Amino acid sequence: AKKLLTALNDARVPALLVKGVVLAADVYSDVGERPLTDVDVLVRPRCFFRVVSVARRYGWPRVWDSKTL
Repeated sequence: AKKLLTALNDARVPALLVKGVVLAADVYSDVGERPLTDVDVLVRPRCFFRVVSVARRYGWPRVWDSKTL
């Protein structure tokens, strides 16, 4: 998640991590103690395709559910 957030920042895409990653940072002394299988990233709709491009460059799969589209 940190690499993706850094890459989005480098691409000038404002992004916000939500849910599990944020919870882990607040609750656990070591973020690695909380197993994570996904990362929720909030971005502006106009940045969507740039986000997909950046994420794919870093090996993140293009996965979402139909409720979000």
